[in-house]
Amino acid sequence: MPKKSPYYDDVKYIKHKHTKFAFLWWILFPCMIAGVVLLAMFFSGVLAGDFSLFSRYNYKTEQITYYGLSFGTYDDKETAQSVANGVVLQGASGYIWEQDNKYIVLGSIYMTYEDCQFVISNITGTNYNMNVFEITLPKIKKNIDEYEILKSNFEYMKQTIKLLYDTSIGLDTKVMTNLQVSSTINSQRSDGIVQKDNASLYVLSTPSKYLDESIIALQHIIDTQDELVYKLIEDTSSSHSLRYALCSVVDNVYQFVNNVKNI
Repeated sequence: MPKKSPYYDDVKYIKHKHTKFAFLWWILFPCMIAGVVLLAMFFSGVLAGDFSLFSRYNYKTEQITYYGLSFGTYDDKETAQSVANGVVLQGASGYIWEQDNKYIVLGSIYMTYEDCQFVISNITGTNYNMNVFEITLPKIKKNIDEYEILKSNFEYMKQTIKLLYDTSIGLDTKVMTNLQVSSTINSQRSDGIVQKDNASLYVLSTPSKYLDESIIALQHIIDTQDELVYKLIEDTSSSHSLRYALCSVVDNVYQFVNNVKNI
């Protein structure tokens, strides 16, 4: 009869029930990894200021404010037009901005409040009640199928405003010639035609109120630049023409943004 090993006497093998815990682990582990990844993406979005991944809105624009040099606000257009005719002789745009049944005569538009206020403080010998007129494009948050085209169109509009502003300064300071300014604006006009054509092509198959508004705004901007290029080539009141075109485009973009917001 074989001897019992002293090492295994009275030893019992116990089967530990780890099966359920192992199953749960294989479920929870991927969830934990996914959670870590999402948290990392979220905090990277916080640092970059981009929350689009976690937002139900795919079309978002920030509030933008431009600053108009105002030569007064008037109750009737005839009075405003008389003032506009006078400030044009001083090189101002003389653009009449209509808002809330009032008429504001603008000399030009600036990117910052400080720049506008600086110009006002350096204008002397005038009896006009000059002040800063704030033009605010409202913030938009919407879910729009054609948001990529609309976003591209709006970026083009903002770029055009900045280009008109920069070339106006370039011409005033004689850093740019009429020919250089007209060439720059004509190139921007060509880009606008591409933007409009892309939007028009889309609405042929998929009607869109948003892109309809965009196409109207783009056509106005293209026409404004077309007329401006002609005046620059003819060298007729170049500085005044640039300022007037700038005011006109800002007004047009202001209407576009508000129309999109209200659809």
